[in-house]
Amino acid sequence: MKINVQATPVETALAVAQAIITHLDARPDALLCLAGGDTPMPVYRCLIEAHRAGEVDLHKAWYVALDEWVGLGYEDEGSCKQMMYDGFYLPAGIPLEHIVFFDGKAADIQAEARRVAAFIERQGGITLALLGIGMNGHIGFNEPGRRSDAIAAVVDLDETTVSVGRKYFKDGNTPGQGVTVTVSGLTQADEVLYMVTDAHKRAIVQRILDSAPTPDIPATMLKTHPDLTIFLDLAARAY
Repeated sequence: MKINVQATPVETALAVAQAIITHLDARPDALLCLAGGDTPMPVYRCLIEAHRAGEVDLHKAWYVALDEWVGLGYEDEGSCKQMMYDGFYLPAGIPLEHIVFFDGKAADIQAEARRVAAFIERQGGITLALLGIGMNGHIGFNEPGRRSDAIAAVVDLDETTVSVGRKYFKDGNTPGQGVTVTVSGLTQADEVLYMVTDAHKRAIVQRILDSAPTPDIPATMLKTHPDLTIFLDLAARAY
């Protein structure tokens, strides 16, 4: 596990973007699993700028969703798909056939999880995963105390996730379930990046650094990954 500390969220985003560019330089046809949410969005803006400047080619890579709220799709503001397509995939001009995303409105959501898992397996696994960390230590929708051996799974969301998630929805109604690439699937990734910024995450960062791997703090489960880097700004630094 490596720790990369930058002074500000902007500098942290630049450092994460450079790590992804380095990965794509070595593996242009990489399979990237990228988190939605507010924290990584500046990274995606950096990648778009780098692509337009000819510093990286984002179009040869493949992309798979990290997670989605069950019951939501692209047309629902606040969905992971809406955030990732509007914030990254469409502005970057990513070929749509290179993107595999969970359909949160699928009639059979369990089958949807299996569909995405099968795609990851066909691609030979995720080569790089960019993950945020929730206030309860979750990564994706891998919630405390809940485990699955599958590559992707449907999960009941923790109360903290539901509460924090209200900020994404104008009506304040947060779905109670999600579908996600699991810790088991993320463990198989070649490279994993955690990105955490701002002081309100300092306490959970401290818990992660101080704790042995435990399902009660899902982010700790990848601490033994051979190529994990935690990117922090000074406000989130816990040591």
